[in-house]
Amino acid sequence: MSENDLFEQIDEIKKLSYEGLGSSLFFDLLINAHNGTSASKKNTFTIDEWVEHYEVYKIVTNPDQLILFFEYLQRFHSGLISKSDKKYTLINSPRRENFGLELIVLKTMDND
Repeated sequence: MSENDLFEQIDEIKKLSYEGLGSSLFFDLLINAHNGTSASKKNTFTIDEWVEHYEVYKIVTNPDQLILFFEYLQRFHSGLISKSDKKYTLINSPRRENFGLELIVLKTMDND
């Protein structure tokens, strides 16, 4: 990854924070995205359905936050989320250890 790419990714993480996606919410969304999946069933929802999915797990978010979150994942963590029509599909379960940069930037932003 080039230096410019790294700075671009950091700027995108900051946008998540400005939209209210601090480290706690970011990782709650990430860790709970796979809830309800099985070998034969993937989580494929519209944004409003994703809001409802997260509400079941007591995670409060809104459509704007989820769009930013999923678009970020699509761009910087390919292979996790796909978009078709107006639905986002979780392709692979995310692993927290693959999100070190997000943790550092969002924790820093949490403290500002």
